[in-house]
Amino acid sequence: MPDGRYILQLRDAKRGTFVPDHWGFFGGSVEKSDNDLKAALCRELQEELTIDFSPVRLAFFTYFTFDFNYCARASTFHT
Repeated sequence: MPDGRYILQLRDAKRGTFVPDHWGFFGGSVEKSDNDLKAALCRELQEELTIDFSPVRLAFFTYFTFDFNYCARASTFHT
């Protein structure tokens, strides 16, 4: 937000949740139907917050790379 505040989510503590019972940012994975990263973010925010965001107002913040090679899964990143 322009005043320096952020909206966070407390992830469910239930089994099977990625990083359960921790605070984090909203977002998710890019799907094949998404035209670009901003489209993916708008879709994820709409799904999770039921709020429509304009891609024009979005700005890159950071990305995280998760390395799942230790359990025979590919690496992935989130923006």
